[in-house]
Amino acid sequence: MLSRLASIVAKELLSRQRVVVVRCEEICMSGGLVHQKMKYLCFLCKRMNTKPSHGPIHFRPPAKILWRTIRGYVTIAALDSQVGGGRSSPLLSPPGRPCSR
Repeated sequence: MLSRLASIVAKELLSRQRVVVVRCEEICMSGGLVHQKMKYLCFLCKRMNTKPSHGPIHFRPPAKILWRTIRGYVTIAALDSQVGGGRSSPLLSPPGRPCSR
C-alpha cells in the first residue's frame, strides 16, 4: 500500500533516519483499477492558469510518485532538510541488479 509505506517512511525521516525504498514499481495502490485510473486522469488535467510550466508536475515513474506522497506526509519545516536533502531515496530496483522489464 502506497500511503501506508509513505507514512512509515515519513515517520522514519522525521526521526532523522536514512531511508532507501527499493522496487517501487511493485507498490500497490488501494482501490480498484478503474478508480485509480480516473483519479490519475483528473490529476493530469490540473495545471496553472497563467503559466502552465509552473503548475503541478505530474510524475509518472513509480519512484517519483512515492517521493511525492512522502513529501506530503513530512511537515513543511522538515521538508528541506530530510526529503529534499537526500535522506530519502526511492529506487526502481535494488542497486546492482537491473530492472526486469
